[in-house]
Amino acid sequence: MDSTRRVVTVDGEGDVGLASEPIPKPAAGEVLITVNASLVSPGSGAGPVRRRRADPDPERDPLKRGYQAAGIVDTVGGDVAEFEAGDRVACMGSGYAYHADAVVVPQHLCVPLPENVSFEEGAFNHLAATGLHTIRRGEVAIGEAVAVMGLGLVGQLTGQLARIAGARPIGSDLLPGRAEVARAVGFERAVAGGEEALAEAVDDVTDGRGIDCGVIAFGGDGTDAFEQLVSLARQAPDGHRYGRIVIVGGAHVAADFPTALGNMDVRAASRPGPGYHDPAWERGAAYATEYRGDAEWTTRRNLQESIRLIDTGKLDVETLITHRYPFEQAADGYDALLDRPGETLGVIFTP
Repeated sequence: MDSTRRVVTVDGEGDVGLASEPIPKPAAGEVLITVNASLVSPGSGAGPVRRRRADPDPERDPLKRGYQAAGIVDTVGGDVAEFEAGDRVACMGSGYAYHADAVVVPQHLCVPLPENVSFEEGAFNHLAATGLHTIRRGEVAIGEAVAVMGLGLVGQLTGQLARIAGARPIGSDLLPGRAEVARAVGFERAVAGGEEALAEAVDDVTDGRGIDCGVIAFGGDGTDAFEQLVSLARQAPDGHRYGRIVIVGGAHVAADFPTALGNMDVRAASRPGPGYHDPAWERGAAYATEYRGDAEWTTRRNLQESIRLIDTGKLDVETLITHRYPFEQAADGYDALLDRPGETLGVIFTP
């Protein structure tokens, strides 16, 4: 391996480029990986580029981009027993799994990548685990109707995972192309066109009963979406609404509690699960017992299960890939996401 790596960056004015820097050495509990593919998210991945272009400041420091990738282990640090040189792995983590030739990632944010799963598919690991954590937080059950508002990558993956759990996913997005993709990957219904279209789809799928769970999978102002999900939820004869709403996107929601919500549960699904952003856990420590809760399914277990579902063909991520670019053309990838969102969804970068 070379001593330097290329890393995709965005400067203070929102221009995307490549920086060269020394490759870090893996410390204890860390793994050095040669990257074969990385994935850009239309939301959290492209968001900083959009914000810097909207409010340019040449004095700001460049940001390294990327947080999910797949490749081959080069070397491991001390206290790493599961991985060795030559292993195929999927890896994730902000500040770790950059769009770069090589990355150093804590071992608990790496999982084995089966031969049957391509590096491009493995690069979906972070967002797939985020969708899986959303389904767990929503306690989605067999036969339930789940409305997913926002059909970016997290929304697409969440809907598929709801279907795998035995539920009936209904998707909604402002972009017709994303609704079309959702139908292709197994949503029972997916619509574009606003509130009436989603209400009709829910009424059709549930025979008028209403949804059991709603998911907000986009950023920005989510108040209107939240209110619509409440209005689509099951309603008891006393007028109270019942069900769950899970917020996984970076949305801002204003709501009146409690009477406007009846007896609905509102839940956050934070990142891909417990453990992420705990440096000790990421590098191999056990999850802190006083915070167990739902931590049986840590970020790492969600990563492992997501890869297993891809491996068995139950979770389709290949259909979500719309564009592929080498690192040298990373700016074109971000331009496609920002300028042509109706036709751009999963963007893969390759060295």
